[in-house]
Amino acid sequence: MRQLNEGFATGSGAVKSSNSEGFLAVGEGHELHYIRAGKPGGMPMIVCHGGPGAWLDHAYRTLLDSSEFDVVIYSQRGCGLSHRRGEPQRPATQDIHELERYYVERSLHVSEGNDLDHQIHDVEIIRQHFFQDQKVHVLGGSWGGALAMLYGIHYPDRTEGLILRCTSLTELCGAMNPIDEAETVSQRLHNPCFARLEDKIKDLIGADQYKVSNLFLHLYQGLHDKLPDGRIWSDHEKCDAAISWRVWNKSLQYTRISESEAENVVRSDMEQNVKFGFLFSKLLLGYPKFGRSYFEKMLPEFYKNSQANIMIVHGTNDKICPIQNAYDVFEWFSSEAPPRVLNSGTSVFNSDMRVAFMPVNSGHADDDVGMWGALSRMVQYAGAVALFKHDEGQDQDGLASTVVTTERFKAPEPL
Repeated sequence: MRQLNEGFATGSGAVKSSNSEGFLAVGEGHELHYIRAGKPGGMPMIVCHGGPGAWLDHAYRTLLDSSEFDVVIYSQRGCGLSHRRGEPQRPATQDIHELERYYVERSLHVSEGNDLDHQIHDVEIIRQHFFQDQKVHVLGGSWGGALAMLYGIHYPDRTEGLILRCTSLTELCGAMNPIDEAETVSQRLHNPCFARLEDKIKDLIGADQYKVSNLFLHLYQGLHDKLPDGRIWSDHEKCDAAISWRVWNKSLQYTRISESEAENVVRSDMEQNVKFGFLFSKLLLGYPKFGRSYFEKMLPEFYKNSQANIMIVHGTNDKICPIQNAYDVFEWFSSEAPPRVLNSGTSVFNSDMRVAFMPVNSGHADDDVGMWGALSRMVQYAGAVALFKHDEGQDQDGLASTVVTTERFKAPEPL
């Protein structure tokens, strides 16, 4: 087990809060915004959002309020209402040039002291602050699923369970993998949001310098003033590039969404979505360190060194994190392959009943059709398992015969 890097936690633990929400300092000037949900004094849970670079979803408070869990839902460094000391203040103006300057300056400021190692250890700081010596369940969606697994790998003896929704493996895959030539051609032909992003990056760096395999490197270099030729994008160009990326990203999250719908959602909160582009492109730099091969090597060790239960929910139509991720994670945890033919909304289990996998006819987003119901059922199941495990004298074999059946934990069929 890796110990908490005290350097990351310098200045951490200070809290400004009410009973239901507040801010927790985690180091490097960062303070994380959190909200509370669930049952006070219940089983500890921490919820990790996706991105990297998105922000907490208040809908999880509703999902978890009726559960057996005592929950902390938080926005990661620089995300949502989380902030970093010394960041610029929003100007009292509607002038677009001043606002774009503010968006860029704030995005650059919160990107500092913010990488994947910090993100992992922030989960431990939250656990220590709110739950002291108790083990925690970690629920994570998309990138948050990868973060949940990374936390478990680093802290197996502090991890009670993981709930993974449409999990990432800290790699660009599916429709967002620019190295996949066939997928990129398909995106050019069928997704105008991608075509617009690609044209935007070509215009900004020069068509002769553009390589589709380096799409996200180009984006990072342009947003963070690191282009090889020394050129600096204007504030407007940076905002435009970040928003173009985010519209494409949004277009991939749902089974059905139009270009105009994706555009309207993203532009309804320019500040957060510009910042999302900056954080996402920077945090991608840490992906190779914690990629697929890392999980393939480390998840079996985590499974062996912990008693954690693993709950996996994944959309069969996920364009960002293909369902192969869920098959792989199931196999890496349990050293057993799940059945290749699965029924939507019906869970399958490994032989020791510690890994459950529920596919659902849905896309990537938690609010895409069918996904929320499936996640709700899996949370109920996780609560039942945790209560059973903590009931004196019960064991996992008993759970198999008295609590868990594949029929009991079905998700509702999509409309």
